[in-house]
Amino acid sequence: MLRAAIVVSVSLAAAASDLRSRRIPNALVAAAAAVGCALAALGGPRALLESLLGGLVAGLPLLGCWARGLVGAGDAKLAFALGVLLGMPWAPVALLWGTVLGGVVAAALVAVRLATLGPRCWCAARRRGARAAWGLLVADPVWHASLPYGAFLAAGAVAALAVSAGIGRGGP
Repeated sequence: MLRAAIVVSVSLAAAASDLRSRRIPNALVAAAAAVGCALAALGGPRALLESLLGGLVAGLPLLGCWARGLVGAGDAKLAFALGVLLGMPWAPVALLWGTVLGGVVAAALVAVRLATLGPRCWCAARRRGARAAWGLLVADPVWHASLPYGAFLAAGAVAALAVSAGIGRGGP
């Protein structure tokens, strides 16, 4: 129950910060990871190993994405901290749901933008070719807008927490 309250609190704080300023405080993720490790250590060496493995499974993919400039460093650190708090097997579930949710929202935003730019793109494609239409799309500032990905990771963690409690495993 304590771990669940911490996951929800960290998720809400990280999501609020990411939505407001597109930053996730280092102090928040460091404290979350430390508390996650401490709580897991109370359960013994196996629980600590599952907690650390959860952090690696959730954090390493986002570390690779950060290295390629696809997400911010705060997103990768948040994924690690939430992975430590959730542990195995719920950390990859949280990462998957957060990724899917972020992808659905991003696809919806692109679809809306294509619908609003659609007639201009079709006219440009007919007059000057597909390259002109593509240039019109990628020149649009909305195309380069970023999403607060930490908010989606936080939502995935809370969803995984809710499902884990509903399955009867007692949750992380």
